[in-house]
Amino acid sequence: MAAGNTANVVIIAMSFNIALTFALFATAAWSGSSALLATAIQCLIGASSQAMVFYGLSHSARNSTSARHPSPRTAGTQANEISFWSFGVAVLLFSLGAGIAIYDGVAKLADPLPNKYVHIAYAALAAAFIAHAVTARLAVKQLTPAVPRTTGTARAAQEPAASTVAIESLAGLLGVMIAGAGIAISDWLSVPMADGYAAIAIGLLLGVVAAFMSLEIRNLLIGGTHVETRLGLSADTESPFFIEDAPTGDPSRGANSVATSSARSAPSTQAPSRPTSGPASDPGRPLSRKERKRHKGKR
Repeated sequence: MAAGNTANVVIIAMSFNIALTFALFATAAWSGSSALLATAIQCLIGASSQAMVFYGLSHSARNSTSARHPSPRTAGTQANEISFWSFGVAVLLFSLGAGIAIYDGVAKLADPLPNKYVHIAYAALAAAFIAHAVTARLAVKQLTPAVPRTTGTARAAQEPAASTVAIESLAGLLGVMIAGAGIAISDWLSVPMADGYAAIAIGLLLGVVAAFMSLEIRNLLIGGTHVETRLGLSADTESPFFIEDAPTGDPSRGANSVATSSARSAPSTQAPSRPTSGPASDPGRPLSRKERKRHKGKR
């Protein structure tokens, strides 16, 4: 992962969202548009999420530089931390924003009023569309060379920060288009309720983004793209051979049990004994006449 390029993309997206948050909140206050307010909330959530992502990147970089003996397992832990700050925090923020946007849209439907200074609202939405398009292009460009010809979950696993910026920027583009459509219908057709419906639609969009990121987290944790698997690690990476420890109180039992099991498993090299003929082979058998004569001759 090109950590420096990813951090730059996050900083650019966060800067755009901070500027858009102030501009859109001010424009929503002047115009009275609920759709514009929902778009401002979406930009605020994006800026907060990207600030957490940048914190995760910085914290992970500090841990990697301070580690005395870095290992692949340490890198896996850092990747999991970045995934938490990228997806876990974003799920919480987008869920909260979805509730606020839907509530504001319902309030607008209860008391529909025409919007004011619509031309300023159009200008603010145009600026927001350009900013989201630029950040989305940078994030997707950052993802493309990282893991070509892989699934979306694999990309999210290796570039969680860039994946978060790309998802939030694309959702921002959709939010701006929904807000623009609602304001245009409210202005041209004199239907003030369209602005409220647009705000509710943006709130539902934020909820969909939160659900999608929840599925990404699930796939990263349960699916086949866990960070240790991606790094080529297994449960016995540090200890390839598993040896059962001896029970406490008998230190020699472990070695004896190993030797006993080895002796049992080794094939026997001793030739099988052959039965011998003669009196010694069966002491209880009565002697024949020839055997008695031979026995007397030996005496």
